[in-house]
Amino acid sequence: MNEQDKWTTSSPRPVLIVGAGPTGMTAAMELSRLGVPVRIVDKLLSPSTTSRALAVQSRTLELFEQRGLIQEMLRIGNKGTAATIYGDGKRLGKVHLEQIESRYNFIILIPQSETERILREQLVRQDVEIEHGTEMIAFAQSESSAQPGQGGVKAVLRNREGELEELEAAYLISAEGSHSLVRRTLNLQFQGKSIDQNYALADLHLDGNLPDDELSIFTSAHGFMAVFPIGDRHFRFMATDPNQHANDEPTLEKLQKLYDENSHIPARLRDMTWSSRFRINSRMLHTLRERRIFFGGDAAHIHSPAGGQGMNTGIQDMIDLSWKLAMVWHGKAAPELLNTYQEERLPIIRDIRLVAK
Repeated sequence: MNEQDKWTTSSPRPVLIVGAGPTGMTAAMELSRLGVPVRIVDKLLSPSTTSRALAVQSRTLELFEQRGLIQEMLRIGNKGTAATIYGDGKRLGKVHLEQIESRYNFIILIPQSETERILREQLVRQDVEIEHGTEMIAFAQSESSAQPGQGGVKAVLRNREGELEELEAAYLISAEGSHSLVRRTLNLQFQGKSIDQNYALADLHLDGNLPDDELSIFTSAHGFMAVFPIGDRHFRFMATDPNQHANDEPTLEKLQKLYDENSHIPARLRDMTWSSRFRINSRMLHTLRERRIFFGGDAAHIHSPAGGQGMNTGIQDMIDLSWKLAMVWHGKAAPELLNTYQEERLPIIRDIRLVAK
């Protein structure tokens, strides 16, 4: 440790949540409203502004309604009521989402940055501060039992000024994303596979006859393409790109070429606001608990983005874990209740991976 490093010690012992994306913020929201003190840290200096995950599924909407978050999401999100599938210039079929048994029998298409804003504003109302620019750089567990007040996790945090803090936490939740330091430090296997196929991704405007309340999916000899309406003729575009080894960001010209190759419906792409490339990974942990450490969201499982399940699964992970953790925290349930978190969530994660293959 350098001489300029400054150390402080914190008490009482909160639950430490590492990562302030939708998964981490949901954990902080749930635990704090159930009377459990939390610290939520994120190494990013400020919230992300990119759209990333778009789809909020019916069950997540139901859960958000119970927490008073649904009206803002419905106000700014775009409803997707169906998914139409095309192949070789023909319409192959349509999936009617109104058949979902829910009052929210649709998908809300909304940039992840907006979903995060809604969660972040709720945390402010609950007096929970996200500590941006703070990174957990080391941690260790005690060997004690899982009873509240006995055992725990000691973590070392480094803030944006480089100051070090030693924090005694009762539990630690890894919501750090796919490159989880906690998972790698514990040498837990992130089993699965990567698909060696390049995808182009972009947010842009589209002028044409694609509906703005349906997800449009195309298959052809050139590959796969999906176009999801965000609202006001603004769409998320995703397509396989045969240029496998490209490292540059896709240009509007390139995306127009991919669209024309895959779709028989004429359209002009314009006003691109963001683009990227990615490869699909499908991986999961086979345990979501390591004594007093829990994993959720992308730290525990990653999926193809095509089904729009990744963010939803992470949010639902934390809603399942948090009430159990709160019950044990308050002495209203035996610590063995915490084992049911992975017993219930792992089969769901496994099923999503199988569907995505």
